[in-house]
Amino acid sequence: MIHLHLLNTDEHHYFGSIANMYEFYDADTLGISYGSLRNYGLSYERPYQNNKCVIRKGVLLSKNTNRGGNIKRLHSL
Repeated sequence: MIHLHLLNTDEHHYFGSIANMYEFYDADTLGISYGSLRNYGLSYERPYQNNKCVIRKGVLLSKNTNRGGNIKRLHSL
């Protein structure tokens, strides 16, 4: 998961990938191009920051559920 913090508006947005973030924001808004951010090596331990934004890479934690198993059983009936 990619966490974008826009510093000028104090907005926070979350994306599934770096590419997904660039579907909503351009390089001028973020202050870094897609290729440069990919080359930067964004990671949990290494967020990217400039005077326009902070971009962090994290992990989305979710609750385990049995619902997927129930659906599979229903389809096999």
